[in-house]
Amino acid sequence: MKRPVDFFSGVMIVIFSMVLFGMTGRLPGESAMFPRILAGIMGFLGLLLCVSALKAHERQASIESFRNMDVWKGYLLITAYVIAMSSIGFFVSTAFFVIVFMYLNKERSVIRIGATALILNVFIYLVFVAQLNVPLPNGFLF
Repeated sequence: MKRPVDFFSGVMIVIFSMVLFGMTGRLPGESAMFPRILAGIMGFLGLLLCVSALKAHERQASIESFRNMDVWKGYLLITAYVIAMSSIGFFVSTAFFVIVFMYLNKERSVIRIGATALILNVFIYLVFVAQLNVPLPNGFLF
């Protein structure tokens, strides 16, 4: 196996895409089509990642490769984001997610981090809430 992390990441992407696809069942009619297409593409790419990791010539998979801290930090951050989304709201949790994610990926410019979080939230609001009327999770903050 080329890298056990590739296979593990592919499996996690496939699982995450299945969860996302299942969550689209709560969306009204045509609003569910685009997220379903994205979840399907993401699942397909996750499967391709798994296959490419299995086709690689290296056969010995070491458990040490699974302890890559960056991978675990990413999965932990995404899990916390999904949980926080329902309790504190979509836009607040998205802002926190972007800030922490960029900081963990070695971005230190406060202006760049803040601008990215703000622009992303404004873009999502304008496209999904204002134009498409897609309901986003509300929490106690917003």
